[in-house]
Amino acid sequence: MKRTLPLVMLVCLILLFIPLTTGSWNEVTRLTYSGSAEQHTILADNDDNVHIIFQENLGGRTVLKYQKLDDRGEVLVSTRTVISASGDSVLPAAELDQDGIHLIWWDSRSGNFGLYFTLLNLNGTQVMTERSLDTELADDRTPSEAARTDIDLFGNLYIVWSQQGYNTEGMTEDEEITPSIYFMKIDEKGDTLVPMVRISSGYGNAINPDIELDRFRRAHIVWSEDLTGNYEVYYSEFHDYDQGSTGNPETNIIRLTDTPMESVMSTLLYLDGNLFIAWSDGDDDGDIYRLHLGLITDSGLSMDLVVADRGNAFYPQMDYYGSSIYITWQDDRHSLTGSSGRDAYDNMRDNITGYYSHAWRHINGKQVLDARDDLTNWEIYLGVVDITGTIIENQTRITSIARASLTPRIATSGNGAIKLVWVDASQSSGDLFYVDNNEEELEESVSLINSKEGSLMVVGGIGLLCLIYVFSGQGRRFALYKFLLMPLYSTISKDKIMENANRRHIVALIDSNHGITFTALMDELGLKNGALAYHLYTLERRRYIKSVKDGKFRRFYPRGAQVTGLSSLEERIISVIRTNPSISQREIANLIESTPQTVNYNIKKLIQRGEVYLKKEGKHTRCNLTSTIL
Repeated sequence: MKRTLPLVMLVCLILLFIPLTTGSWNEVTRLTYSGSAEQHTILADNDDNVHIIFQENLGGRTVLKYQKLDDRGEVLVSTRTVISASGDSVLPAAELDQDGIHLIWWDSRSGNFGLYFTLLNLNGTQVMTERSLDTELADDRTPSEAARTDIDLFGNLYIVWSQQGYNTEGMTEDEEITPSIYFMKIDEKGDTLVPMVRISSGYGNAINPDIELDRFRRAHIVWSEDLTGNYEVYYSEFHDYDQGSTGNPETNIIRLTDTPMESVMSTLLYLDGNLFIAWSDGDDDGDIYRLHLGLITDSGLSMDLVVADRGNAFYPQMDYYGSSIYITWQDDRHSLTGSSGRDAYDNMRDNITGYYSHAWRHINGKQVLDARDDLTNWEIYLGVVDITGTIIENQTRITSIARASLTPRIATSGNGAIKLVWVDASQSSGDLFYVDNNEEELEESVSLINSKEGSLMVVGGIGLLCLIYVFSGQGRRFALYKFLLMPLYSTISKDKIMENANRRHIVALIDSNHGITFTALMDELGLKNGALAYHLYTLERRRYIKSVKDGKFRRFYPRGAQVTGLSSLEERIISVIRTNPSISQREIANLIESTPQTVNYNIKKLIQRGEVYLKKEGKHTRCNLTSTIL
């Protein structure tokens, strides 16, 4: 019996140091074979399917294409062209919600490049007409990089981009060619909610923007600007709260970095009330560009963690699952002959051509290969960091045989699987490759064991087990095992999200009222606007609920519910008509205790959807259901 004590202690110690790793990786899949695919974006939906949008050159003209994969990486929708205009369609950016895929890109169909918007369904088919966002570049200028986007619970799209020569009237020649960071906000139809406004100072070259929304729909924006002679990372917060105010973003610009070398390629991630930033930063001598992770506060950076420092690390991208942050980047540590960070930096800056390329943001793989043989061994890496800044998995190499693996993009699925897409230019100018780890959902027990609380619980458990064996007999030992270890297991595996009473009430209310609106939830629960928006944001991003846009309203459903597209009022009207055929609208209003005007409005919507029809009987108009929903 005494042999059990060391065994139990050993098991507890092993549990204490279990890392939250990414597991094994599946075989890499090649997605394209044209040799001209690049500038890609990747999205993962609630069913763990992957949506990839990219640009490809076809006979001298560039189009946007789409491909859809399932959770095993198998093709669900083969590569199809989604945007093919008279000009070039380049540099896509996209966000996904219950309405579909909100797509932004640069397009030259009018003669000059400008940003355009459309909506795709989850099979890559357009469901609305392409719309210009009136951001046209002047004097045949070309876009420097893709726009960056984020989306709120109401389907509104927040967009930032770097642009030269907008509205050049009255500008000096230098001002005309100086790129600045601009912001605008549109709704799900592409209508402007906040018109185009400049975010950066306007005095330096501003590039590499990114944007991330917090739970209060405040837009956090970062970019690089050379106001001091070197590029440094700057930050600004922008909010309008849907009240039509464009705010004054220039009053709260914060400089986040201050280094002798350039700080570039920053990207943002908002997680559990924290705003994280990753960026590439040159050391004092320009020998290497390290990858940093920081935490942004009102006064600047409160954390600066070096994630990668063995080679030049560029193009960081982040996503999360649970409380873990996944960071991917491209790294040249395995180059056959070393080159300094300054050489790598200058090489990418000086040897990139084409209307879709700019400075360090977009690498054309073939140009890099032709320019410097010693820079050809770019590989894709991944790191995992928890929310406290502790590195859980350090610098995992994803690719190993391709000499030019570039510009990785990452998405995490609902079960915690990591999806990566990148450009490989080792044998052509560029083709897309994909890999995932297809890992099962990580248990909260593992996450908690890696946390401070979990560690203390395990250490405390070891101490208590020792006391059990020293002072207890066999019968009491068993009873104490059940008393101590069962609650410990239960606490570790409990879903922390649902420990909050307000979230439990929200989920219960949505379960019993499919299609309930934000306002109805707020009235029923007595929560303030901001608090409810935060809880809904958390529940939807963690995939407990889903929402669907319905006219001016957003309706909420349990994740597994079948969405009819009808509001709760429309469903009540249909139920009344089903029970009372040939009923008048006034009679419906009396039965559901609503106004005739409200009923008339909803009847018109139901007629447009083909679910209700009107029949004239003398002086009266009667409502009936169509045969499709009887």
